Amino acid sequence: MTRVSTAVAPPTPRPLISPTCWVASIAVSAAFVWMFWEILRRSFHFSSDPNWSHIVIVPLISGYYVFQHKDRLAAAPKRLCWPALPVLAGAIYLYLWWIYPGRNDMFRGYSAVLALGALLWFVLGSRAMRVLWFPVLYLGFAVKISDAIWSRIAERLQDVAAKGATIALEIYAAFTNVSVANHGNSITLRFFRDGAWVEEGLNVAEACAGLRMLMAFVALGVALAFLFDRPWWQRIAMMAVTVPVAVLVNIGRVAALGVIYTFNKEYAQGDFHVFVGLLMLIPAAGLFMLLGWIMNQIIIRDENAAPGKAPAAAAAGPGQPTPVGVGTLIKGLLLGGLLALVTAGTYAMFFNSFSGAPLIESLTPGVSKALMGLGAVLGLGLLLSLPRLAPARQGAAGLTFGAAVAAGLLGVSAAGQHSVLAWQEAVLFKKEVPARHHLSRLPLQAGPYQFVRDLPISSDEIEALGTEEFISRVYEDTSINQGEPGRLIRFHVTYYTGMVDTVPHVPDRCFVAAGIDSVVLDDQTLRLSPDVFRAADAGGFTARSTLRAPVAAADGERRRVLLPVRDIATKRFTYRAEPAQPDQHVTYFFAANGKFLASPNAVRLQGFDIRDAYSYYAKVEVALIGVEDPQEVARGTARFLDAFLPDIMACFPDWEQVRAGDWPVGDE
Repeated sequence: MTRVSTAVAPPTPRPLISPTCWVASIAVSAAFVWMFWEILRRSFHFSSDPNWSHIVIVPLISGYYVFQHKDRLAAAPKRLCWPALPVLAGAIYLYLWWIYPGRNDMFRGYSAVLALGALLWFVLGSRAMRVLWFPVLYLGFAVKISDAIWSRIAERLQDVAAKGATIALEIYAAFTNVSVANHGNSITLRFFRDGAWVEEGLNVAEACAGLRMLMAFVALGVALAFLFDRPWWQRIAMMAVTVPVAVLVNIGRVAALGVIYTFNKEYAQGDFHVFVGLLMLIPAAGLFMLLGWIMNQIIIRDENAAPGKAPAAAAAGPGQPTPVGVGTLIKGLLLGGLLALVTAGTYAMFFNSFSGAPLIESLTPGVSKALMGLGAVLGLGLLLSLPRLAPARQGAAGLTFGAAVAAGLLGVSAAGQHSVLAWQEAVLFKKEVPARHHLSRLPLQAGPYQFVRDLPISSDEIEALGTEEFISRVYEDTSINQGEPGRLIRFHVTYYTGMVDTVPHVPDRCFVAAGIDSVVLDDQTLRLSPDVFRAADAGGFTARSTLRAPVAAADGERRRVLLPVRDIATKRFTYRAEPAQPDQHVTYFFAANGKFLASPNAVRLQGFDIRDAYSYYAKVEVALIGVEDPQEVARGTARFLDAFLPDIMACFPDWEQVRAGDWPVGDE
């Protein structure tokens, strides 16, 4: 007797990514890019800076990590994580806050990274985030750290690098006819070449630029710690040495440039200088790999016990999966959009309640607070209702619904963001506005002040300065006898345009980075002469310059310049070039979009109206050589500005003409 059995083929499981789910995934990706397009564009712009050129590589490393762990990611069960949804909404409004009133690109970038992490956590679930947390956090290396923070971090490490490079060059000097001296971050080399003794300054240009490619080396070390299968203790150890390795490699770079200086200075400048910096990535990677190899030899891992490939995904449980249709997609989009509207209204009322410049002036603070409370209740109720309205929490239906909700939230938020920015005529990317005259047109003589010489600035120093629009001169006051304090005056002006980040190049940063002892930074008010700067009928003060403006002023006078104030708030930096020498003083202030401001932070926070299409800022710096008394410094600096400030302002754009569309000429 033969037993016949009929085999029943198992049902073909539905694919997790259905056509409708693909549509939802594309929609949420497009909405995310639309929402954060401005900061993505700005990050790409920052990658042109040699110190931040690694930004374009960071997303590729994150993507490669995901590709490496695609099996683990595929095996992880996908389950909506509802607690991540309010995190996503919060990240969106943090991003908006840092547009205005926060005005900080760094925190905008971190808000975008937080939003991406919350989005993936919400749609894919906590198990998938065990794989994705690193590539998401690694994207933080693509965010440019604000110059106000970065310069203070890097200059401390650069001091260590300069001293280390001096030691390395002293070892080289022991075998050659070279002498080495170090003062702060400046290294002086003295050597015999072509029949004469030559003295060269090394690394001066970077006294303000920070430690070259520091963040690139840190990002490289973190990537090598996670792109290879390592125990946690090894990864922590490799991350801990990223900064020391960066400093060590920079010591090697500076020492190598110093050796090249002794043969031919031209080979250590310009593009070759940048090439040497990029070349240092090779020994940096070698040091990280060597450290990994050493740690592997210290503790031998049992390869059989090491984690292998991720197990295959568990078979689907019994029961029919929830069908996925267009209705699921539409329902999710509508609910996500509704959540965006409610939270946006709550955010607007919060801003209206506590801001000094409310969005809707017709609403009183009391009404705004009541509406804010109502919005908070509605938003919380909607968040609590969404899990019950979802067709499923996992599978294709859950993934589609979650992606649709996120797409609706991001899409409506992006539409609201761009609509409000258009309504307020806000401009996030400022255009460049050219100076009316190059600063070199400033007169060589004005009143008792006569030109003595231009201070030399190397090409590397110009690169660190970040602009070619500058002058650095020495004048002498002929009303003061030769050799007396205040006879010589060091005068420096720089002009930047199209930039809104904090100005890094101020004496209290650059002088200290160059090894000069800081004493104190004080506020100081300069009172200009009412005989030179007269009150204008429409507000502000006017003066007459020797330079003729390319565009006539409103009253037709082409030599008239306008100042916002006559009493200028400035900073006075007091320092000692040598410990035994008396105090010296440098006074500086900024002109930014027609305003006078005393500090770099004031330039970032107060210098630019969000509605301004153009932006510029300029630093004016004056030092009376040998004058110790702060009051005499203020009086002498004011007298100098009485003579030169009208012509300085004639070089800068007239902000009334810029806003009227008369300057730049022919720009649309």
